Amino acid sequence: MGLITRLLLWHGVLIAATAVVISCTVDDATDLTECERAFEAAAEVPDHQDTVEDLHPAVRTCVSVEDWTAASERFPDALDGVDPVVILRNLCLYGPSDAALCSLLE
Repeated sequence: MGLITRLLLWHGVLIAATAVVISCTVDDATDLTECERAFEAAAEVPDHQDTVEDLHPAVRTCVSVEDWTAASERFPDALDGVDPVVILRNLCLYGPSDAALCSLLE
């Protein structure tokens, strides 16, 4: 096999590998629900900038308490280990209480 052929094959392998990595990254991002995206965003806020308001989008986009809890399990840094229902109750009492999710709390 000539040098040019080997380089083209190697180049093709790199392109294919890059495409797989890109498609996996895009697929992972599109598999998230709106609720999970909101939790992901809250989890990515640096600790020194972290406020309870970071969770307000999640309160507005999660469609059920189960949805909220599942998203908190997928992105645990968003709640720093605090029980997700306790956080939700407090957010509904002192935050965006008009969110539909708040009306689902018992």
